[in-house]
Amino acid sequence: MPDELPPPLERPSRPKDPGAAWFSALLGAAAGGVLIIAALKWLGPLPKTVTAHPWAATAAALLGAALAPLVHELGHVVGGLLAGFRFVWLVWGPLELRREGERLRLARNRHLGLAGGLALCLPPDEASRWGVAWYVGGGPLLSLGAGSAALALAGAGGMPAQGSVEGWAAAAFGLASLGIGLLTLIPSRRGGLLSDGARLLRSLRQPALARQDLAVAVLSGLSLGARRPRDWPAELLAQVALEGEPPDATAAFVLYLHALDHGHIAQARAHLQQALCMAPAVTPLATELALEAAFFEVAVRRDPERGHRWLELARRTLDRPFWQAVQAAASLDYPGLSRAAQRLAARSGVDALRAEKLLKLTA
Repeated sequence: MPDELPPPLERPSRPKDPGAAWFSALLGAAAGGVLIIAALKWLGPLPKTVTAHPWAATAAALLGAALAPLVHELGHVVGGLLAGFRFVWLVWGPLELRREGERLRLARNRHLGLAGGLALCLPPDEASRWGVAWYVGGGPLLSLGAGSAALALAGAGGMPAQGSVEGWAAAAFGLASLGIGLLTLIPSRRGGLLSDGARLLRSLRQPALARQDLAVAVLSGLSLGARRPRDWPAELLAQVALEGEPPDATAAFVLYLHALDHGHIAQARAHLQQALCMAPAVTPLATELALEAAFFEVAVRRDPERGHRWLELARRTLDRPFWQAVQAAASLDYPGLSRAAQRLAARSGVDALRAEKLLKLTA
């Protein structure tokens, strides 16, 4: 470790207001529902069953529209599995399904900003950009296919003139799915995240950037395994820093882990600061990076007070064991820290690195 530690980490200057995220998500859902119902009415006269049971028909239409994002994310999962990827995480509405070791756990979604849906699959050590294309394109492909099929079924059932409430729901699902499929195929960037269309174009037309994205994805997968970051393939790490700077927060984070495990503290601090500034606000990634910042301040810079400040930003973390270990360290609870760090060390190579740093505080 160097004689002089680097300066403390700085919080990103952008606002992080969870209330704004909740309001935006609810407003978006309401606007989407209104547009879908308006589109259904525009198709023709309302079905008799709808006019007779307006509340049931509205609920059915909203349910059909709400299922569309789930189908889209399942398309990503199916595409990833077909390409040999490993399922990690699926979020839809108030629920999330995530992998913990070799088990799958169903839990409550704590991040409203992801209520619209999110899927994450990680590639194997040997993966191709065509595999990435299957994974990315699976979402829009299933949305367009399922949406077209649902509209065809709704039309076959007599929609919109003599349709049933079920047909009304199928039509709402079809319109929402087609909308999601088409919108996600438009190349764009929002909040630091690329749309499916932008990622597809990159994987097919920009081989260098596609290899960079793939290297980041593979290293993210390795971070869940037993290999320590210092033992990660050098060619993948070189690919991540292809242009001299990491392209996004995830890339900066894997470079941080590698530098930290090699004892390059100043370099690790710089990469972690980059990741904190690049991460979209009010997202699980920002929360987990706040937890990593708390760990860095407590275990590396030996500053429990600053660690507590970062822990406040990481209260919604999905990684409770890591949070508990850092909390024990920041509170100078060394018996509790020893127990938590030992449990942490058994999970992965990255957690073994973290446990090693934390246990040095008890020496």
